[in-house]
Amino acid sequence: MFFLLVGFSGVDAQPGPGTNPFMKKKPQKPIFERVNMHPVTGQISVFWKLPPPHKNYPPIEGILLYKVKISESGDKDLVLLKSLPLGVTYVDLPLTGDDGANGLEGSQTFALSSYCTAKVETTVGDKVYQVGDQIPSDLTPRQSTMFLEYEYDECVGKMHMKWNPYRGWPGNNVKYEVKLGASSAFANLPTHGEPFIDETDVLVDVPGNKKLWFFIRATSQDGKVSQSNLCNVESPAHQNAAGLLFLDSVVSSPKSNHISYRILPGAFANRFELVRSDDSAAFEAKLTRKVVATVGQEELGPDGYAGAADDFDEEENLQKKKRYYYLAAVNNCDQEFAFSNKANSIVLRVSNEGDKNTLVWDTLSVRRPSPWPGLGKEEQTYYPEYYVYRSSTLDGQEPRVKEILKIGQDDTHELKHVDDLADPTHGLEGFKGVVEGKRYVNRFCYVVKAYEYVSATRDRTRISISDEKCIKLNVSVEMPNGIAPLQKSSSLGLQRNLFEPKPELVTEYEMYIYDRSGKLVYTGKQWDGKLSNGDYAREGAYIYRVKIEVPGRTAKVQTGSFMVVYPTKREGGDGRKP
Repeated sequence: MFFLLVGFSGVDAQPGPGTNPFMKKKPQKPIFERVNMHPVTGQISVFWKLPPPHKNYPPIEGILLYKVKISESGDKDLVLLKSLPLGVTYVDLPLTGDDGANGLEGSQTFALSSYCTAKVETTVGDKVYQVGDQIPSDLTPRQSTMFLEYEYDECVGKMHMKWNPYRGWPGNNVKYEVKLGASSAFANLPTHGEPFIDETDVLVDVPGNKKLWFFIRATSQDGKVSQSNLCNVESPAHQNAAGLLFLDSVVSSPKSNHISYRILPGAFANRFELVRSDDSAAFEAKLTRKVVATVGQEELGPDGYAGAADDFDEEENLQKKKRYYYLAAVNNCDQEFAFSNKANSIVLRVSNEGDKNTLVWDTLSVRRPSPWPGLGKEEQTYYPEYYVYRSSTLDGQEPRVKEILKIGQDDTHELKHVDDLADPTHGLEGFKGVVEGKRYVNRFCYVVKAYEYVSATRDRTRISISDEKCIKLNVSVEMPNGIAPLQKSSSLGLQRNLFEPKPELVTEYEMYIYDRSGKLVYTGKQWDGKLSNGDYAREGAYIYRVKIEVPGRTAKVQTGSFMVVYPTKREGGDGRKP
């Protein structure tokens, strides 16, 4: 009869008399239940229990605890941490030292084995144990603590939590709960939202001006619990400026726009920016966005803030086209989240033909229907009105300003006006004549003031004033037909010893006088008949040429001839001629 001998791993192949031929050399491994962490301190506790005794395994005499450590070379090595006696089913590890672990430093991984003591020299695999040596069981599956990390985006008010999954529990379906609240007492934190099954990240809304504490609680299918580290986040105070920003006026000058604005009490932002753009449409406005002035939150007082700024542009003439301005509240993420009304500059254009000046100007962009302070929360409507002013000056006097046009709420008048200075009803009194012994200076200036009103009360809510635009006319010059250098006045009392132009309006000109041969004998404003050497000019015909400069146009030139005469004795002179 033949027998087939079968070897059993861990079984003594040559049992002595009265021994169990199926006895293992290594004890049973313990049952690794869970590893937990104190969310605040990071102290780690490891829990286990012993398996029921088995006749084929030597009795368990103690527990060995292992931890995964990262070596200097970066390898993950499983090293023995502690040897624990029977009767202990959990251990609280110190935070430091060779036998410690700190859960706040990251996920920690552990394994367990039991051991028995070698009674005789025993060989297990390729290792020989001497009498009294600890013979370890097989290792349990490893279990790892959770480590929670988060990213908070205050710009959108959201927090992304992510954590490594709890490893080691048999099967899947680990339930994760987000514990979140306004208290650092983690045991009392409520569950936020619904639990997750096997998911290890979540997006959470974070309200403004809050300090929140949170951690992750994992639960196995059979009710075992493990906790992550406790984290906290503090969100900035809720920023608000809606309905509290106002742009009051835009006043233009040749090289700048002066903007006045207000920030009402209660506005809160990282900062406030006065912004200029060249377009009212949102997308195009971003392309030309320029910050004119900045106000920090700390500059606001109990009454808010009232400010003004001048917008200069050295590279471009601001008055070439309409510019838009608004006040923006900016958060910590450099995002605009609240805006004032938009206000635009008024660009006035003036042209001339004859005695008529034609004025064209930009539309005032009024705000959309919205509440107005003092009128409750109901939306109010707004409308524009335009006022046109003319400034004229008598020679040697202060300018005189007159309102020449008003375009009201119900007017259908286009934003254009022709100012006929010679019109007897609406023009300039005494135009091209003598008023109060004076003539008008050839310089007429215009300004447009555009007002925004709230319909309910007709209160003015904003003003934009154009740059003053001045224009000169092409004027004619009346010239005398002669000069009598030695005779101060004629029998009619008219001055005769000066030859000078008489323009319709006081204007700039230059006069040139030539003799019959074409030689230039005088340049200036008025001629007394003398030559450059001090002698009087000879009697006879001379030619004049008067050049009148008008900015932006070709100079007007007027020419003609006149006589230089000397009186006879009968005319009251001495009769002497040069």
